Amino acid sequence: MNPGSEKISTVPASLRFPIGVFGAPIAHEDHPQRAVRAALAIQQALRDYQRELQERRGIAFQVRVGLNSG
Repeated sequence: MNPGSEKISTVPASLRFPIGVFGAPIAHEDHPQRAVRAALAIQQALRDYQRELQERRGIAFQVRVGLNSG
């Protein structure tokens, strides 16, 4: 998890990707920026992983990252 985020749930165990909350239970003035940086970092890591899977096993996947501000 990213510093300043709180893990509240996990999607099905076969996927193992956390869902994070920023600004709770402790509010940070920059929690929107932290959430965006975390989402961008997740996207980059998954792009790298997708490239590796494509090269090694011919597997491709797509991921969407959503942010909710309220």
